[in-house]
Amino acid sequence: MDFDAGWFAERLGDRTMHGIARETSALIRSGALPVGAKLPPVRDLAYVLGVSPATVSQAWSELRRYKIIGGRGRNGTWIMGNRFAARPERHMSGGNYGHDVLNLAIAEPDVKLLPPLDIALAHGARAEKLNSYERVRILPELEAAVRPSWPYDPGAFLATNGGYNAIYTLLHALVPPGAPVAIENPTALRLLD
Repeated sequence: MDFDAGWFAERLGDRTMHGIARETSALIRSGALPVGAKLPPVRDLAYVLGVSPATVSQAWSELRRYKIIGGRGRNGTWIMGNRFAARPERHMSGGNYGHDVLNLAIAEPDVKLLPPLDIALAHGARAEKLNSYERVRILPELEAAVRPSWPYDPGAFLATNGGYNAIYTLLHALVPPGAPVAIENPTALRLLD
């Protein structure tokens, strides 16, 4: 079957960038556009849809980001997969809603409750190999400070860039992609991603 620009024009009702991406992904998920099918050139599709080539190009970029489509520039673009993980709306925009609004989406602690970091940061700025690209799982001084009070023998320590980074690292190390994971409710929204 030929999936030319006219075929798309009959099936794409929303001519915005997000609409083209969303409706094209729906055609792929439904099987109307099979994996391996070649997409029409951006300029041809833009002309038939009555939109700017940039609009179609941005829609394709969105699908390319999720590895739904792929290609090599002027050699064409093909359907690469049929799994589309929608990006949550909360990632599309953020905002400053005022000093008296607490953003529960990021589980940010009240900075007034955090300990002072001046001494720790000054010490960190003098750390050996501060600008080294060598990967170190934890600074020896930090491990020496926490090991005596740790409630059990962990075998090894790993310093991360925070709680979310620790959970992300743990999940990627131990859980295969697509496996079910139990999460407490309520939870921080980023853990659902």
